Amino acid sequence: MRDVIVPISNVRRLVNATRTSLHTSRGTPRVIMVTGDVGLGKTTSTQHVCLTEEAIWVEAQPDWTARWMTADLAEELGATRGKITEQNHRAIIGALRERPRAVFIDEADRLVKRMHLCETLRAIHDQSGAPLVLIGMKDLPRAVRQVPQLESRIAHWVEFLPCDLRDTRMMAEQLCEIELGDDLVREIHRATAGSARKIRIGLERLERLARLRTKRSLGLSDLPDDFALTYEVRSRAQGKQAREEVAELKNAAAA
Repeated sequence: MRDVIVPISNVRRLVNATRTSLHTSRGTPRVIMVTGDVGLGKTTSTQHVCLTEEAIWVEAQPDWTARWMTADLAEELGATRGKITEQNHRAIIGALRERPRAVFIDEADRLVKRMHLCETLRAIHDQSGAPLVLIGMKDLPRAVRQVPQLESRIAHWVEFLPCDLRDTRMMAEQLCEIELGDDLVREIHRATAGSARKIRIGLERLERLARLRTKRSLGLSDLPDDFALTYEVRSRAQGKQAREEVAELKNAAAA
């Protein structure tokens, strides 16, 4: 497997929102909300954007206090962790004014119920002019609505959606070092329901199978009947049904 980030549709929309916010005129709200279910690639994609754009990334901790949060942000920006919140706050504002960057906060769901942390982030956003990117689950918008001082500053909402077939095909082409038949790509898309994480797992398993069989390409008909593209907890009846569905697809492909 190649170690690359594939520019699927979710990644492209995130990059566009980040770049737009970084180049928005001063005084314009620059809060970005990134939401989506587990397994759609939010964390991997946002970490990638932080490597390619002017940005930092931190994960909100369940027990963050204002001092702990600002100390983590200050350290990530290259400043020394202060002993009190005021020292860290000043260090953050100074670092962001000297070198404008977007601030990505993963697991933002942990913050929006604590008003004092939201107010601290709002102040950092307003005083520095830096884009603030809040990353969370699909229920994050509902929680943010309870924090008007943040909701009113949201300029972009990037909702991570399941990969479509084009995204799946792009991942297969750019990640895999073997060639996959179109019928197999379609089966990966079906079996994973468009989950970027599960697609990657499936592609890795296919590469492993190809190495064991010394093959440079695979099609759906090459898979053993009991081959699992992803790990799923299934009942015996569900497993049988899934195998029958794959068998039908193989027969259709061979016809």
